[in-house]
Amino acid sequence: MLKTQEHYMSSGNNKKKGGIIGKSFQQMRRRLTVDGDEGIDGISVSMAPLQPNKPVRRRHAGKVIAALTVFGSVLASGLVLVSTFSSISDKSDIITQSRQDFHERSRAVIHMGVHKTGTSSIQKTTETFKEELREDGYEMPWAVNMNRWEGESSQTMHLFGNQANFASCFLPQHLRNTKGIPCVSDLLLSGIEIANQGKNLPVSAETFDNIDPEGLRALYAYLSPWDDVVIVIYYRRYYDYTISFYNQWVKERKLADTTKWTASIVDAIIGIDKVIPLGYTTEVFSRVRKYFDNVVTINMHDDSHRDNIEKFFCEAVPDAKRTCDVVVHSEEVIHTNTGRDLIYKDLTYAASKNRLLISITTDDEMEMVSNAVQKYQEKTLNLTKYDFDMNCLPPETQEWMLNKSLEIERLLFPGLFNSPKGEADLRADFEIKSKYSLCKIDANTTPQKREWKKFFQKWAEN
Repeated sequence: MLKTQEHYMSSGNNKKKGGIIGKSFQQMRRRLTVDGDEGIDGISVSMAPLQPNKPVRRRHAGKVIAALTVFGSVLASGLVLVSTFSSISDKSDIITQSRQDFHERSRAVIHMGVHKTGTSSIQKTTETFKEELREDGYEMPWAVNMNRWEGESSQTMHLFGNQANFASCFLPQHLRNTKGIPCVSDLLLSGIEIANQGKNLPVSAETFDNIDPEGLRALYAYLSPWDDVVIVIYYRRYYDYTISFYNQWVKERKLADTTKWTASIVDAIIGIDKVIPLGYTTEVFSRVRKYFDNVVTINMHDDSHRDNIEKFFCEAVPDAKRTCDVVVHSEEVIHTNTGRDLIYKDLTYAASKNRLLISITTDDEMEMVSNAVQKYQEKTLNLTKYDFDMNCLPPETQEWMLNKSLEIERLLFPGLFNSPKGEADLRADFEIKSKYSLCKIDANTTPQKREWKKFFQKWAEN
């Protein structure tokens, strides 16, 4: 079993008594306890070089196919998989033979997100540097498929080249339907081909954070041809994770999405808190750790020596020296899904509800006017987004969210938590974000201020 510098949770000295926080985290500790252990290893905090995972039980291709068929309800549509995999069932010794001929240990690296932790940037980087990964012995199912299906329609290329469509094969059918991410069995076949060739497998898909125990059993069976399996999960502070979810929820809102415009910040945050736990780092870790020994959690907030993309390719992915070097020194690395300021649209929407100020009837108008609002605030008034009157979370809700965030980080990274980059840093960051990111503009008073009444009335006249 992988030995690490930190344990996932303390020996119980940090228990809170009573209340929502105390109860929820006592339950979390019970869920995170495996085989009666009080602490769970498997998380690398300072990201020292990984130790080899204990050998995975080898199964030749025929047994892998059998295991996948058993979990047909989790993977693709069972009939499709049985039909597809039957085409290689007569090659049951290929994987065993190739592993005997291949002198180095093979690795499968499965990056499970979670959502809102920069997974899209890592996926984009794997696409940009796929040749360097290949030089390091890593071959991706989507890259194999893109070569095979070259010349097909863009829709087909997207399906066969999307890592989410690989991960979706291990999700319950109802989740595949609701998320609109179908399983593409060709991606699973390409992974088996990679195993046949004795190559390493890297897959990055935040879709994995919805995996359930049945899907994990299927994933364990699928990954059995590789000698070592590394599961990578990113950690983002709970309050920051919640803020990001809120921004995602509202940033693409349309004028017709009334609830997304009018919901109070308290209702929005509490509503989000009810739906995100199963996909959060602690919950994903507790499920995954029951099936895989080598589970690495990367702290997004520890930027002492590398950024989060570099941490993945240089520290979480074993023996990827060529890829690490080019990621560190290249200017091609792209950070996607950057946040957007919502406050200017909130102000514009509030003004539009006051028909005496301005009338907005289309989403294009909303975009145009909110851009003008931002320009007026920052260029004409020489103010910032922080200078508006805001309605923020009430003190008791702020305290609840802060305590929850502190407790999670204390459980995950006790050593770092007690360092200057830990508790003190978290509290300082929360203090800043509680005054803006966990707030909404005061929609009642701001549009009525003299400078804004003048701005909107002038805009309406033009």
